[in-house]
Amino acid sequence: TFFVTHVYNYGDLHRDVFLGPERGSRISAIKRAFEKGIPAAMHDDAPVALPNPLFNMWVAVNRRTRSGNALGPDLRITPRQALAAYTREAAYEFGMEKAIGSLEPGKLADFVVLAEDPLGVVPNHIKDIRIIATVMNGKVTYEQGAMYEPEPR
Repeated sequence: TFFVTHVYNYGDLHRDVFLGPERGSRISAIKRAFEKGIPAAMHDDAPVALPNPLFNMWVAVNRRTRSGNALGPDLRITPRQALAAYTREAAYEFGMEKAIGSLEPGKLADFVVLAEDPLGVVPNHIKDIRIIATVMNGKVTYEQGAMYEPEPR
């Protein structure tokens, strides 16, 4: 899997200090995996970077560093590829593609409801999409503005 948030958090340092412009611009090159037909998912490395799939999708699609510079713009992926990396491709890498990763009859009903379509917004807006609700195993576990009692363990 690819830790693309690294591009945002440390891309400037890799380019300017550690690796140089050529090598530094190639970190977290998930696009190369897609080009070669290799299943590619994205992940977070908490507590280094807190889990935020929409932010990671934004980074992979825009390849912007903390300073706002583009890092390896030729390695940008499409919003559809970024979404696949968090759904279908991630399920495959976990060996769970028969149970999760897409909305199909017979699979677990785990999904998030977003305020906007990440495939339809301007790519620079992906990180700003609000989460309306989260559904796990067919049950709403988060709803914007609602308070929930934690499930007993």
